[in-house]
Amino acid sequence: MEAAGEGLEDMDVNQPLNSPVYDASREESTTQRKRKRHNSWDPLMNSLKVSAEIIGAEIREALNTFNRVFGTESNREELRNNLSAEMNKVVGLTTRERNKAVCKLAQNEELMVVFFKVDDDRRLGWVKNMLEDTA
Repeated sequence: MEAAGEGLEDMDVNQPLNSPVYDASREESTTQRKRKRHNSWDPLMNSLKVSAEIIGAEIREALNTFNRVFGTESNREELRNNLSAEMNKVVGLTTRERNKAVCKLAQNEELMVVFFKVDDDRRLGWVKNMLEDTA
C-alpha cells in the first residue's frame, strides 16, 4: 500500500512519526491532496459561473423589455399625473365621458399605458370604444 505521494521505499522507517521531517512530508502531502481536490472542482465552478452569468443576462434583458413595455412605477405615476390633462386634449368628449374615462384609466394601469400610446388622431374613437366596452 502506498502513502499519498510517496512509496514505501521512500519512507525512512527509522524516522519517528513526530519528527519535523515527517510533519513536513505529511503537510506537503495534505497540501497536494487539497490542491488536487480544489482543481477537480474548477471545471464545475467555472461551468456554474458561466451558467449564472447567462441567466443573469437573460433576467436583465427580460427586465428591460418589461420596463419598456409596461413602464416603471415612476413612469406610471407620471402617466397618472398627466392623465387628466391628456384627456382634456381629446376633442369630442362630453365632460361626463371625459371624467368617466379618467376614472376608468386611473383604475386600470394597463389601459392607461395603452391610452398614452394611441395616436392623438385616434384617441377619441379609442376612448369611446373603451367606455362602451367597460360599461
